[in-house]
Amino acid sequence: MSTVVDFNTLSEGSLISDGLIYVSSYKIAPYSNGTKTYVNGMASHQGKFMPFKIWDASLVSTFEDNDLTGHVVKIAGSVKSYKDALEINVQSVVYDKA
Repeated sequence: MSTVVDFNTLSEGSLISDGLIYVSSYKIAPYSNGTKTYVNGMASHQGKFMPFKIWDASLVSTFEDNDLTGHVVKIAGSVKSYKDALEINVQSVVYDKA
């Protein structure tokens, strides 16, 4: 059963499986070398925000082909520290296509 990801309980190295996040915003951004793109997004829950990134090309295309802003999606991933802030490195996404 999926549960909402509680940002307050996350720390570097935390694993998320079947976690629900609300996609507040995202953009498709190019890698620094310009060869591929990735998703640079922001999730929110109860007034708290957590950045997320998606590097897998097939998942990036899911966000390119569907406007998931304002949607709740189910994710799996891990929490990393980048520039002294936590972010979710998303490895799978499931969303309601309705």
